[in-house]
Amino acid sequence: MHSIVDQHIRHHHQLRPVREIYWSVGINGLGLSLVSIFVPIYLYNLGYSIRTILLLFVVDFVIRIMLQPIAGRYIARYGPKHGFVIAVVATIVTLVLLTMLAGNAQVFWLIPAADAVLNVFHFLAFMTYFARSYEEKKVSSQVSIISQLIVTVTTLGPLIGGIIASLFGLQVSLLLAIVLVSASLIPLSFSSEPFTRQRFSMLDLPWKQMARDAVGSFGRAIDARVAKIVWPFAIFLFVGGYAKVGFITTVSFLAIVIANQVASKLSQRHPRATIWSGSVGTSVMHLGRIGAADSISATAINLVDGVVNTFNMIPFQATLYRHARSNNTVSFVAAFNAMNDLGSLFLFSTLFAATFILPTQAVLILAFVLGAIGILISPAIMTSHYQKAQPR
Repeated sequence: MHSIVDQHIRHHHQLRPVREIYWSVGINGLGLSLVSIFVPIYLYNLGYSIRTILLLFVVDFVIRIMLQPIAGRYIARYGPKHGFVIAVVATIVTLVLLTMLAGNAQVFWLIPAADAVLNVFHFLAFMTYFARSYEEKKVSSQVSIISQLIVTVTTLGPLIGGIIASLFGLQVSLLLAIVLVSASLIPLSFSSEPFTRQRFSMLDLPWKQMARDAVGSFGRAIDARVAKIVWPFAIFLFVGGYAKVGFITTVSFLAIVIANQVASKLSQRHPRATIWSGSVGTSVMHLGRIGAADSISATAINLVDGVVNTFNMIPFQATLYRHARSNNTVSFVAAFNAMNDLGSLFLFSTLFAATFILPTQAVLILAFVLGAIGILISPAIMTSHYQKAQPR
């Protein structure tokens, strides 16, 4: 009887920080989903050229690469909750800077610095904690339920944010996002850090074994940035209006929610076949974007892309977390994210350079071609081999 009670108590304390972190990430994600896809459009409407916007992303990802080891050492020492707190504060600063930008152009180059801090600390903290917890059966089942709820809630963010921006201006969406992101700090205060004082050393990682992880991360990053940054901007250019862009983006998120369960089951049985089917399908969708010219074609592409990309994403992430647990978790995730940022830097640097010799439409076509190639590189992660995962 006592052992059953002890197991229940241990499970409760083990699960509590999971719930707190996921609710914090969910509230934060809802706030960011109101505005994140609209930022390039907002900057364009303020009069910034496409070249300047691309340069902003180049600076952003250069800073991210430099921050990865710094953030990794901090999270290894103080724990993921401390990382989330820094990420939330940086998110609020970024959103405030964006609201100020219309009348204060001098804050423009502060935005990529704040955005880099929020992204590096947020994803490193989240991925490190998830990598440590996802294989523990009781916890992972609850994580699956909570994360599915979060995805469902944040699915409507772009649509809601787009409607608000169309009716009242994007600054109102930004203010609402600030409130929600600030509220995401509350769940983090209910318990202590789930772990602290991890060893951190990127030099000790098995870099030869990680080479294919790095290649896969590089390619996956190009695909993600094209789909989440370049494509919504392209949609805006031919359909116009925040609300339409938000609706078309929401269609893609809804497709992800629907496809998630099927992709998860197939990934467990046939991971390589699943990731390759998703990669080829997503590559075709990138190329299909070249011919999109209205809201109907854009919606159709997003619907199909939301499904096929999920078949790439699920086995990719499962493999990533398994490899992270086979190594020093924080160090591995920091190195993996640095390669992801390097892929993004390659994309935006290439597009920035292309603006000097190509018109806007050709630059967008180049982005879609790079996205189509990048997603076909991502299955390289499946060919890496590590020793059996050990808790760290």
